[in-house]
Amino acid sequence: MDYVQVDNATHATEYSLEVQLPFIHTCFPELPVAPLLLGPCSTEQAQCLLKPAWEDPETLIVISSDLYHYLPRSQALLTGMQTIRLIEAKHSDRLTPDQACGYLGLKGLIQLAQQPDYVWRTIAAHHSAQSNHLNPSSLVGYAGLLLVKPLSFLSTDPAYPNEN
Repeated sequence: MDYVQVDNATHATEYSLEVQLPFIHTCFPELPVAPLLLGPCSTEQAQCLLKPAWEDPETLIVISSDLYHYLPRSQALLTGMQTIRLIEAKHSDRLTPDQACGYLGLKGLIQLAQQPDYVWRTIAAHHSAQSNHLNPSSLVGYAGLLLVKPLSFLSTDPAYPNEN
């Protein structure tokens, strides 16, 4: 992987690790973490980088991304919901940097999870004015999505229909 490099300057303007790592270490203090920050790369390179973690059943992959930046409320809510729907439908080819600043990691993971037995579940979707009452005319959006592989006994239970 000649496209992988150590570049500490990359972290100067990036804050996702600052947000995620304290939470992870508080909940799971003994959990080893391998933080990666994706810069310009192809979907195939992102997928290749994530694949060893994807194939390890003991590994949890966390991808952090805003959904939009500094949009007025009506445009922000529409953009956020459209982006969430693209992720849930596994349409990685339609994700752009305007929809998610972490779109490269998302695209790589969505490509790895193309099997029909993996489904995305939206846990929450919020914007900056909901939690800290910042300027409602310039919002930043966030969502929590979980990629799950439903248990096989659930897929045969009519109470848990296969959504794909």
